Amino acid sequence: MKQHIAATATKPLPIRPVRRALYFAYGSNLNEEQVFRRCPGARCYGPCTLPDYRLVFDGVADIIPARGAAVEGALYEITDKCECALDRYEGFPHLYVKTTFEIEETRKGRPTRRRKVMVYTMETNQIRPPSEGYVETIRQGFDDWGIPHATLDAAVKEALGKARAGPRRG
Repeated sequence: MKQHIAATATKPLPIRPVRRALYFAYGSNLNEEQVFRRCPGARCYGPCTLPDYRLVFDGVADIIPARGAAVEGALYEITDKCECALDRYEGFPHLYVKTTFEIEETRKGRPTRRRKVMVYTMETNQIRPPSEGYVETIRQGFDDWGIPHATLDAAVKEALGKARAGPRRG
């Protein structure tokens, strides 16, 4: 079983070029088969929880600030070549932008050190449903990392509910 790493979100930090970096995955890149096909140089670092954010869908996965919520995900250690491959897949800088967060690693409930992690986020604030195939890819990733499906199911339900409600008229 993979060891869980707790994280504390602080303010986003500027991106600096790094030879090997930690990348926080929360969507389709939780799917290990998919990420290793794209990034054979990546290494699993461990499960990670990003507090005060929640998973949403704008057709694809995103995270948004939400006090008291948490996003379950995973950390990968990636190379510059991996990051370039992820940039292409994530549509950087047009669909997703890169944000850096500082996390606090804990072991056995005690803080051990602070680390910077790179995260892809969107700048839009729309909620739109994802495709079934995309959700299944993420679901497999949740299974790969032993993450319960509750937050994924809630995000899909929210997106489907907004789609059924249709555009607001005013």
